[in-house]
Amino acid sequence: MRRRIIFLMLAWCSVQWLSAHVETIAFADTTAKRICVERWDSDGDGELSYEEASTVTDLGNTFCLRLLKSPATLDELQYFTSLKEVCSRAFSDCYHLRQLMLPSSVMAIRDRAFWSCVALEHIQIPTSTQRLGHSCFFRCTSLQEITVPPSVRDSIPYQAFAYCSELQTATIEANVRIIGEAAFINCSRLMTATLPYTTTRLCSRAFSGCHELRQVFCRAVTPPALEDDVFTDRAMQNAVLFVPEEAVEAYREAPGWKAFRHIAALFE
Repeated sequence: MRRRIIFLMLAWCSVQWLSAHVETIAFADTTAKRICVERWDSDGDGELSYEEASTVTDLGNTFCLRLLKSPATLDELQYFTSLKEVCSRAFSDCYHLRQLMLPSSVMAIRDRAFWSCVALEHIQIPTSTQRLGHSCFFRCTSLQEITVPPSVRDSIPYQAFAYCSELQTATIEANVRIIGEAAFINCSRLMTATLPYTTTRLCSRAFSGCHELRQVFCRAVTPPALEDDVFTDRAMQNAVLFVPEEAVEAYREAPGWKAFRHIAALFE
């Protein structure tokens, strides 16, 4: 009997010790911690462990429409390693959100996922991401640069980065074929746009309202098809269009592209 009591006491102490030493996430933002603990603290200890975070598969509307009550930083999202997508409107209207780090498990960023995150200054699209939804970064007015990795295939969808008024550099890496309608419309401070060699079409108004364009790098040897009003007249007069050396003459004769006043060879 005595041995049994001692055994039970030791077992209880072990459980308590393990509970106290489970690795918990140290959130930099208290609002982010409060929201995550309220939603996903399964053991009720007032903390979110790495294990608890790793079981989350859907953000749902946890952060949506937080407005002025949204967290400022959420780099800890990188520990949500079972998250396969950022669902539609997941962070819509999170007005205070300045930065977050997506986990490498994310394969899709759905429609309006970061709609009107007006304070968002930096985000890295994971190299696992294959698909972007329409308007996914619509009106992220503090975002200054964006790189679309080669894992993203087919297209940059409708209004994906529209009205990102502070965006200065947009780099789209290989495998994207189509720049969708109004994809970068009214990115009024955009100065440099880089299009991959896989580009075949730029849809209407893709860069409409991007008056400050100074450099357009298009790596496609065959000039992509241009729909109506892709670039503004001002951009085509002031920007330098850099294309592969062997394609300079083709661009100078191609519909739409020939309106660029300055076309130069791209040496890499």
